[in-house]
Amino acid sequence: MIAVSAIVVGAGFLVWEVFVRPRSLAEVYGFDHWSPGSTVTIVGTITSIERQNTSYGPEVYLGLDGGPGCAGVPSVVGDPTAKYEIGARFQTTLHFQRYTINGNPAVSAPELQCPFPLTLRAIGTVLDAGSLYAGRLFLVYNGTASNGTVHYEIVSANGAAYRPDTLPATLRKSRPLQGSDPILPAGAPIDSFARWIDFGGLQYLGALGAYSEFPIVDEMSSLAAGISRNGSLRFVDANRNGLVDDGDRLDVNLAATGSPTTWDTYQLIIGGFWAAPETYVACTRFILDGPMGPFDVPLPERRDAHVKLRYAGDTFGTTYTSRIDVRSGFGPAPALSDVRFFVQAEGSAGNGTLSNLPITLSNGVSLSLTDANGNGRLDSGDMFRAAGLSNRTSVTLSLAQGNTSVGDIFWVVGYGEPIGRVPTLSFTTQGTNPWHATANFPFWSPELALNRTLRASLRENGVAVLTNVSLASGILGTFANGTLALSDSDGDGSLSTGDVFTVTGASTNRYELDVSVLFETPWRVTF
Repeated sequence: MIAVSAIVVGAGFLVWEVFVRPRSLAEVYGFDHWSPGSTVTIVGTITSIERQNTSYGPEVYLGLDGGPGCAGVPSVVGDPTAKYEIGARFQTTLHFQRYTINGNPAVSAPELQCPFPLTLRAIGTVLDAGSLYAGRLFLVYNGTASNGTVHYEIVSANGAAYRPDTLPATLRKSRPLQGSDPILPAGAPIDSFARWIDFGGLQYLGALGAYSEFPIVDEMSSLAAGISRNGSLRFVDANRNGLVDDGDRLDVNLAATGSPTTWDTYQLIIGGFWAAPETYVACTRFILDGPMGPFDVPLPERRDAHVKLRYAGDTFGTTYTSRIDVRSGFGPAPALSDVRFFVQAEGSAGNGTLSNLPITLSNGVSLSLTDANGNGRLDSGDMFRAAGLSNRTSVTLSLAQGNTSVGDIFWVVGYGEPIGRVPTLSFTTQGTNPWHATANFPFWSPELALNRTLRASLRENGVAVLTNVSLASGILGTFANGTLALSDSDGDGSLSTGDVFTVTGASTNRYELDVSVLFETPWRVTF
């Protein structure tokens, strides 16, 4: 009887340990495979609470202790009507079920926030930041019409406006796994934490420009066309000013997933930033589309702060003073004590929090902030002043709250903020007296217009013979031994790919041609 009792107790303990005992989240993440139809009870201490009003309704996500895995990140889904406290114990049951993601079989539990859908939504967060602060444009979900059309509102970094005829639009949809990854061969189910993380990594690489994962399903030659080839994209010029600017929309019709457990991922792209064909402004919107449409946070619900910084001009005394105005962007106005700044001007830099301004850099340039309404927050009406500047020098001001950018601006004193990115120029040379240098640009920019800041200088045997000559089609200048000319080959009034500089001089001499834009360090070609 003693032996039988021991066996019963041992068996009971085994059943408890294997099938009944509540698990930590880390244990669940460590399972080799999740089985559809199985249930697992998890328990842990709440380490973080995040509430969101999403396109799928109000959500609350709880971070639990016991990493690794998603330690420190909201990992499980709670009841949005319940009250939670940091440090309290939380228990829930995971109900694993079959999913389909981009045509791939998968297993997850609706009670999990991480790894799915969090890892895929995180891709969108990264691309949003890159689009807004590097591409200068941002697409944000702003509702779905009754007919299923999804509205993506256009936001520009600092309120600028752009030409629609220069900006194409594409819709790309992820294909099923191609079997190139050893952890996720073609047809393999995504049925563990490790496989979900690996799948997210492949999606992230595809979203950064390795577009083989995201073939085009529809495209628009330019936003000026208004509607795409297959009719699923439509550009809406909301204010009817003929430009692409704040408040305009790109409307999208996505194919229904057809099942409450089926999801697809898309990329909605204006222009091109991560890969060719590049454009002077661009943005990418990563879309996680589910049974009720895109799973996203609408513009009015966004909690990340963003302000627009607008160059308001310069005043001149013994030096120049630039004024930068603050205007509302989206999200709550951040406290001055929470915002860090970085400023760089004329080879010197400084940083700190806005509440510590004013500061003076080592070269005598100063930065100050006027809190117009005295509320201690960075909001509309506030203004920065950068003083002690020289004409035609560049200045960068970047603002951040935590690890997130709040706003940034780059301007040239006496000129203003450039329109989008400026491409790098390279040359292809031919001939010997006359010498020809053909311009090569990866993309067009309005800053390359012949009537803007482009300048050319020419040296003969190391001696300047032409300096800072404005560019126009024809003879740019003459010197004792020859001429410098430019042919605007396509007649577009800009320096663009295919335009040719011609240097005529003495065959035995050496020539260096410098071409600059925005008064910066020039691109050089030597003959």
